[in-house]
Amino acid sequence: MSFLLLPLLIALGICLLPIRLLPGWRGQAAREYFLSSQPTPPDVLRNAFVAHPLRIASFGPFFVWGASGELWPAILGAACLGLGLYLIYFLRGPLLAFMDNGLTTNQSATVSAFLACSHGNDARLRLLTAGLSVIALTGLITAEAFATAILVSAFMPESAHAVYVIAAVMLGLAVLTTTIAGNSGVMHSIQLQVGMMYLGLFGSIALLLYFLVSDVTALPPHGSLAVLLVAAACIVIPYCRRLKYVDNTPIGSMSRRDGADATDMRPPAASRLLRTLQKALNVLITVLVVLVLVLIAMEWFALGLPAMAREGLPALHTATRMSVATLLTIAVVPLLTPIVDVAMWQRLAVIAKETGSEPALRSATLARIFRSLAAEMVLLLLLMCMLGAIAIIAAETPAGRDALQAFIGVMAAEESAPGRLAAGFLLVFTFFLALPAITSMLSASLWVVRYDMLPALWPALVAERIRPEDEPIARRRTILIGCGLCVAAFLLVLAADSLLGTLFTPGNFLAVLLACWCAQIPFFPLLVTSLVQRSGSGTVSACWAFIVVAVAATLGIAAVIAFLATGAEPWLWAAVPACLGSGLVLFAVARLARGHRSTAR
Repeated sequence: MSFLLLPLLIALGICLLPIRLLPGWRGQAAREYFLSSQPTPPDVLRNAFVAHPLRIASFGPFFVWGASGELWPAILGAACLGLGLYLIYFLRGPLLAFMDNGLTTNQSATVSAFLACSHGNDARLRLLTAGLSVIALTGLITAEAFATAILVSAFMPESAHAVYVIAAVMLGLAVLTTTIAGNSGVMHSIQLQVGMMYLGLFGSIALLLYFLVSDVTALPPHGSLAVLLVAAACIVIPYCRRLKYVDNTPIGSMSRRDGADATDMRPPAASRLLRTLQKALNVLITVLVVLVLVLIAMEWFALGLPAMAREGLPALHTATRMSVATLLTIAVVPLLTPIVDVAMWQRLAVIAKETGSEPALRSATLARIFRSLAAEMVLLLLLMCMLGAIAIIAAETPAGRDALQAFIGVMAAEESAPGRLAAGFLLVFTFFLALPAITSMLSASLWVVRYDMLPALWPALVAERIRPEDEPIARRRTILIGCGLCVAAFLLVLAADSLLGTLFTPGNFLAVLLACWCAQIPFFPLLVTSLVQRSGSGTVSACWAFIVVAVAATLGIAAVIAFLATGAEPWLWAAVPACLGSGLVLFAVARLARGHRSTAR
């Protein structure tokens, strides 16, 4: 399998080049290190926004739904993610106004700080929400690392400890990327990893379509629909991207020391090499997209486009067998998690920092990023779903809950040249689907630790009152805590593999994800009402806000624990509705209590 691992190692080396070109952390202030040390191109920010919601946690369910022909849950989940991203754009005004104020005074601009400032300015509420955010992100990092290690270990059957090695490599790369050059290094590295993800995705689809075209047989209804939707995505996504999947702006000049010769603007050799590789990557992805369209045209010619359309449309008439609670969870999670996710707030804070004094530039940057971001994310999720449909048909593997793991196992055992090439693309796609999300979540965790949690442990390190000579101390302690989080994640991977091993089922993986999401969803009622009603009429007291978050998170996580203890799936699918419902009810009670007090006065 060394042949398959070589392209992955080369891709990793390319993605680490920006860290070499960007300045180190020692001379940077806190907001430069945790946000951005120099202007970030809009296309780099766009890829940073794309990287976070796309992960193994998304790929697994969408692949299984496509494999089994359950298209409506996939459509519902993708559409709700698009609406969740649009909600951020709709509420951008008050969000960015809060961030501008925080950045001007060197205060926290995280979601935890916003909730505390909006609801009584209580330090306990801020610490609670910050702690829940860090715990949730650490849990998601652990789940991503473990799930990816299990999938990728199929390509390393000769290693008995492949799961541990892969998880350690992913977490180590995340620490390396996050700590050396700060969040600027994270964003520039992530945007290259997103390009690698596109390369693996379109390469996998092209090779699987090649298998279908080689064996001209009638496709099942969801297979015919998958081919049609892949064609649509391969037209719309390149149009939205303008055939630019990674930004190729030179970054070598950004790391020049003050006092360097201003007339010498030639980027260093490493920067020129990186730019050449970025251009080549854009061209290669475009070639693969064109190849996919050519193969689809050949399939249409063999089977007939009208016939495929007639056979594919009935797939949408198939009713889903999922319960109402399951569908509610599928809708609520992608709809609400983007706006409560601190990683999304970190990206917005970068925009606020870089465009604070230029409203026209801010408006243009936001429009460029969000104009087609929601549509692109919807299409990418549906493309993952269609990949599942095509993969199961081409590889002739069973379409159960373990469809993704079974398919990767089949591809890892391929001996033919096209099969090994397809396996290589699939390996690159799987790895670079998870690594950007892990890195992004670790960077967001460091941001929260520095601004919201570190001052609670060491009051002298409060960001707005810290002495310049204490700033390196705060930085080192934050980095040490971040390394500790990754060590904890690796130990959890070891524990999960030792205790569960092959018993780590999709249900257990989903339970971990839902527990992490239930730690963040309680923020939604407090957050959105404060953003919509900026006059303060949508706020509650700090005590009530603390109760809303604590009780809602506890009920959601308790439902997940009940599922793990009993194995009864109704508990699992009740977690998110219980979390959101209890939060909304408690918030309504708090508002009524406040209204009664106001009337009594």
